[in-house]
Amino acid sequence: MHGDKRHPNAKRSRTKSDLGGPAAERRRAIAVSAGLAIITFATFAGSLSNGFIDTYDDRFYVLKNPNIQDGVTISSITYALTGVCAAHWCQAIMLSHVLGVRLIGSST
Repeated sequence: MHGDKRHPNAKRSRTKSDLGGPAAERRRAIAVSAGLAIITFATFAGSLSNGFIDTYDDRFYVLKNPNIQDGVTISSITYALTGVCAAHWCQAIMLSHVLGVRLIGSST
């Protein structure tokens, strides 16, 4: 063998310094995250113009529910966190409905 000399055709393993270090890793992570966000937005952008559907759950949960129609109030938040709607206790869903009516409105 050649002691500690490497064979000319031997592949050297990459180290973090070869790849740019922590700053380059952070930039790659941000680029990948931004790319995924753009792809996700592009995929679902068409749904932003969709309204509520008056024939399914939207009527019961949102359109005809006065607790949700009031928008963001103390009583609507209390209802969302403690109330039961259609035999379900779904705090996150109810809070999202309250915020949705506040931000987008409803078509009642």
